[in-house]
Amino acid sequence: MAEELSRTQKMQIIFKQHPNAQEFYVTSDDQAFYLPSDAKNHASTLDDKTVDCITRRDILKEVKIETTGGKKNDRKALFEELKNLGGSAPNNISDEKLLAKVEELRKSRPKMIDVTVTQETLDQNPELAAEGIKVGDTIQVPDTEKE
Repeated sequence: MAEELSRTQKMQIIFKQHPNAQEFYVTSDDQAFYLPSDAKNHASTLDDKTVDCITRRDILKEVKIETTGGKKNDRKALFEELKNLGGSAPNNISDEKLLAKVEELRKSRPKMIDVTVTQETLDQNPELAAEGIKVGDTIQVPDTEKE
């Protein structure tokens, strides 16, 4: 059975499908409406008549907190991660585009696995010994197995 999406995940999908929308009015059953009056009309048919105004910025904020582990300087952390992933972006890039760029680079990055160095590894890769790596050390290498 498929796992139910959270409201945040649903709103991410909705905002992605409606790139020019800045806010939606959402009822307790997670139906999203452009107009508050439409949301209120639908809510009147539900037990819970709550209507929330959810903005693109609210959703982006939640995504950044999930992505960066809740760090205070989310934007700064995303730029740092972008740089570490080998990417770059202008300082005036929107938060949403910055996050998308980081996620794209994360997906394109190969999965890394831990490998314990053996004498054979050092014999085949003399540059490792030159870096001070010894037999028994653990290093990370790209996972070459096909999924």
